[in-house]
Amino acid sequence: MRLPFMKDRKNTVKSKEANVLLAKCSQHGKTLGMRVETYKNDWIRTWSFKIDDSKAKREGFDKTLIEGTLTPTDDYPGCPYCGTMELFICPCGKLSCIQPDSRSVKCYWCNATHKNLAPVGKAKVSGGGF
Repeated sequence: MRLPFMKDRKNTVKSKEANVLLAKCSQHGKTLGMRVETYKNDWIRTWSFKIDDSKAKREGFDKTLIEGTLTPTDDYPGCPYCGTMELFICPCGKLSCIQPDSRSVKCYWCNATHKNLAPVGKAKVSGGGF
C-alpha cells in the first residue's frame, strides 16, 4: 500500500525527523539506503539510493534504529537495483527488499534463506551493521 502525503512548496513530505536505513537487495545482494521520515507518529519511506558498504558505515547509517510501518510514499522509487517496493525483515533483524511473488528469499546480511514469508507490519529495525 502506498500513501499520498501533503507536500510543501519544495515538493518534499512535511516531517519532523529524517533518517537513513540500510537494506540489501535480495536479487543482487547490494546495499541500498532508504530515507525515512516521521509522519503522524510513524516512519515512512520517501527515497532510496545505491550506496556502498564503506560509505554507509562512514556516514553512520548502520547505527540507525527506528520503529514504524515503513510505508512508502506515492513517489518512493523502490529498490534502486530491482525496483521492488516490498520489504522483508530477516530474523537477524536486517531489512532486504523482496519481490512480491517470492516464496523464499535470501538475506544477504546473514546468508540465510527463508520460506513462508509474512508481510511486514510495524517493525523495529536497525540500519544495518557491518
